Amino acid sequence: NYDSAVGYYRKSLALAEASGNRVLTARVLNNLGAVESALGNYETALGYYRKSLPLNEESGNKAGVANTLLNIGLSQRLLGNYGVALEYCLKGLQRSEALGDKQGVAQALRAIAQTYISQRDRGLALEYFQKALTLQEEKGDKGEVALLLGSIGNIHQAQGRAELALEYFRRSMALREEIGDKSGVAAVLQSIGFFYGEQGKFDAAMEHYQKSLAMREALGGKLGIAEVLQKIAGLHSAQGAHAQALAAASRAATLAAGIGHRDTLWQARTIEGKAHRALDQPAEARRAFDEAIAVVESLRAQVGGGEREQQRFFENKVSPYYAMVELLFEQRRAGEALGYVEAAKARVLLDVLQSGRVNITKAMSPREQEQERSLKGELVSLNTQTARESARTKPDEQHLSSLDTRLRQARMNYEAFQTNLYAAHPELKTQRGEAQPVTPEQAGDLLADGESALLNYLVGGDKTYLLVFTKNGPQAKVDLRAYEIKIGQKELAARTENFRNLLAQRNPDFSEPARGLYDLLLGPARRQLEGKTDLVIVPDGPLWNLPFQALQSAPARYVIEDQAVAYTPSLTVLREMVKLRKRGGDRKSL
Repeated sequence: NYDSAVGYYRKSLALAEASGNRVLTARVLNNLGAVESALGNYETALGYYRKSLPLNEESGNKAGVANTLLNIGLSQRLLGNYGVALEYCLKGLQRSEALGDKQGVAQALRAIAQTYISQRDRGLALEYFQKALTLQEEKGDKGEVALLLGSIGNIHQAQGRAELALEYFRRSMALREEIGDKSGVAAVLQSIGFFYGEQGKFDAAMEHYQKSLAMREALGGKLGIAEVLQKIAGLHSAQGAHAQALAAASRAATLAAGIGHRDTLWQARTIEGKAHRALDQPAEARRAFDEAIAVVESLRAQVGGGEREQQRFFENKVSPYYAMVELLFEQRRAGEALGYVEAAKARVLLDVLQSGRVNITKAMSPREQEQERSLKGELVSLNTQTARESARTKPDEQHLSSLDTRLRQARMNYEAFQTNLYAAHPELKTQRGEAQPVTPEQAGDLLADGESALLNYLVGGDKTYLLVFTKNGPQAKVDLRAYEIKIGQKELAARTENFRNLLAQRNPDFSEPARGLYDLLLGPARRQLEGKTDLVIVPDGPLWNLPFQALQSAPARYVIEDQAVAYTPSLTVLREMVKLRKRGGDRKSL
């Protein structure tokens, strides 16, 4: 009973503080943090760990320092602050190694691996998990071995080694059951459910998810409940059961928002948005997608490492952007869709162009960091309360009105804080993605004359979208038109690869695919592109592997014979490159 444990530890804390025993006080603070973390109250847990750390340092308790550093890292990871999490976990590892504490070393290795998992660096994560597993097997710690086996199984699953993953899950389950670890059993059931879902065995997947959910609800861990609800929502969505998907995703999102677990939050909100869209509720869908995108953007700024780590992290987080683009295309709002197309592209390169590798946390003072955490925490709390009240059968309108007033004030306070923060640290604005994506008007400014065209592609799961920008002259208004192409990523990748292979082999049969791909990708905009001699193409996904200049607009007539072709990662990046070049004194047109 975690709530009872909190009460017990608070009484113990009062006694420890009254006794003046710093070591005991630090230990109780750490225990309080662990219980609050188990309840999903990560900010509260982090506060206790921060109070514990200086007490351990002052009393010379080196083992306590190592443990507290690790706990701070774990909390930061759960809050989505991955770079800070790695920093603290590595410090904890170094302290444990210096003490010769193998258990502490193994736990730090696991924490570091979990952080790399959050950043989608599975190779490094597997390396650290394996090191931790070797140490725990030597010690004979069945609980830790079971946990690590499950984690390694998840990596094998993600890397396509399904049968090997299932073997690790079964080994983990056997140990969990042997030691009576109900929470661990629930986690493995969830992993096996995901395994069956990926195999298309939806009934088996749902059976395992429901068993996991029942166990997690009995245990009361909010994060576990939110995670399995999000998986259940995804399974319902895959089967076209949109009402059920919406119910599960909404509940998962509310729980995730309440505990500040942003990774689960953005996924749940994305599923929620897709369900709203399928149920013909476009306004609700847009709100859900917008929140998912905002969460992804906030997470992106917290990734530890450089460009490669940021790119890897962002790979699986484009789904809310793509879903928003699809929604806006349906509503014939191409200008608005452009912003989301751009936001989904070349984020890492744009960050580097704008501000390099600024460490956001180090650029802010401790007081600014604390103030930001407090303001964000208030926003999360008020949003959660509003969501819960709105979900009731008979919402209290007066209470909702009060919450809305407080939420507006909290947003104003946060915006005021951001204004002051960026005034004091201007380098943070671009690093946090505050530079806005290019607008249709700004895209028009990139067109040197009436003979140029910009083509911006976005490749989705079953459709591809094309935005084409042209002008009749340097001073003319930009003409933006949107085209929907009925081909998805998998088929487009296959056709592109086939075409490239034919070219590489000098196979004379390449002509037909060259014409077919032209008709598919450029044909819809043929009339708009008439008379254009310069094409600037923004590819996406498999289109980065397609040599557009080798496509054929007519038999034996190549694109390159009529139009010069250039490529750019995104129009926003192109805009920033133009700005940088102008600052350097070169003011020639593109």
